[in-house]
Amino acid sequence: MIWLRQNGCPLVLLVLVLWVPATPSDRAQESGTLIEAVEFDPCHYDCAPFTRPSLIYCVQSGDRILIGARKASWRRTSSDMFEFQGKPISVRQDNGSLWIVRPDQTEMRLSRGYKVDVFHNPVCTAEIHRQWLAHIGSIPRPSNVPSQATLIPESDHSYFWVSCTFVPASNWDACSVWDSAGAKYAVREVVNQRDRRAVLEPDLQIDPLTTTNDYEFRLKSGVTLADWAKSRVNNIPSPDSPPPLPPDATSRPRD
Repeated sequence: MIWLRQNGCPLVLLVLVLWVPATPSDRAQESGTLIEAVEFDPCHYDCAPFTRPSLIYCVQSGDRILIGARKASWRRTSSDMFEFQGKPISVRQDNGSLWIVRPDQTEMRLSRGYKVDVFHNPVCTAEIHRQWLAHIGSIPRPSNVPSQATLIPESDHSYFWVSCTFVPASNWDACSVWDSAGAKYAVREVVNQRDRRAVLEPDLQIDPLTTTNDYEFRLKSGVTLADWAKSRVNNIPSPDSPPPLPPDATSRPRD
């Protein structure tokens, strides 16, 4: 508060209000769970000491999944918090950063981002794919890609299409794959990974949020479709591959 005076008489009262932006420590902490932490090196550890791996974290806070990463130190330490996977933690965030806080108030700052998907937990993969799909936006479907084909993101700018149908004569599901330009480049012969039975067409709904490659496909029911053959040479199944089992038409497929 400042008084301006002239000849001893007060003229103007000025009130100065200082705005101080909130610091990270001022932001409210939220309870959460560290779902998964992964060390990732795109160079496969062949570029040291010129580069360091990244530590990538997936945190659940309420109904939100938060992803953050930072560069690893040269030696793994307790501050990396890998031992807190599956355990409660506290978290703070802003548009660009994420702070994971241990029970002893030790905290770790992460940069938020969705560049790579190296997680095993489908909840974490789904959040990254959701961000990728939002970045890709509405893509015109090539004319030779059927309307029932599903767009599967591989990054925030690359993708492919897949559509599956049951083949009764072979007891497998045939999944056709097209690249982003609409060129068909593969037909995968797949079955339920768990019971080696084909999935019937009403349930052949590919999940774009949890399918991570073009040779195994995860359905919205949670079933994973994988090659029925033990192995292949020049796309020919190995002779010791047992044939697929008939689908169970009396019940929905289970993973």
